[in-house]
Amino acid sequence: EYSMADIINFPWIRNPDRRNINLRAYPNLKRWHDAMETRPAVQRGCAVLTENQRKGAMTDAEREVMFGKTQFAVR
Repeated sequence: EYSMADIINFPWIRNPDRRNINLRAYPNLKRWHDAMETRPAVQRGCAVLTENQRKGAMTDAEREVMFGKTQFAVR
């Protein structure tokens, strides 16, 4: 079954080459990764990320809200 653990952990394994991880060295992890990549919801989520990357970098205001001191401010 698909669980919160899958949803939470997939982003950390999504781009193994960027992290110098050879998934072939971890056959069970590779099997899981490949299974997650084929899920339609995961593909839709990855498409959203790709589309947002095409739009360009965050503005300074967006970056401040996400990562700066105002990220936890009541709005």
